Amino acid sequence: MTRLLNSPHFDSEQAERLKGQFQLNRMDELAQVNLEGNQLITEFREMLRIGKEPDDPAVQGLAKRWKQEIERFAPVDDEFVRSAESYYSENPLEAAQYGMDGELYAYIKKAVALL
Repeated sequence: MTRLLNSPHFDSEQAERLKGQFQLNRMDELAQVNLEGNQLITEFREMLRIGKEPDDPAVQGLAKRWKQEIERFAPVDDEFVRSAESYYSENPLEAAQYGMDGELYAYIKKAVALL
């Protein structure tokens, strides 16, 4: 998290908003968010593997859960999304440690955009 907040991809206001959001959540809540996020990544990956389209009702259900989880700990707006995308494109190993790769991210992004 510290590397992310100190990266040039996020301006100081974005970093402070993200940091503030994390401080609002207790550690056990963050652990739950991480657990749910990992589960969602696994479920999205399976939907992608079996060829479900982003507009499939099952994928849309995952997208809704994904968006809710992201909003629990991050200020989600277009500028923030661009900053995060830029950061992870330059630091793909950080995304990979959570099971995320470019193909899966594009699939999730399409599904969320359809909400």
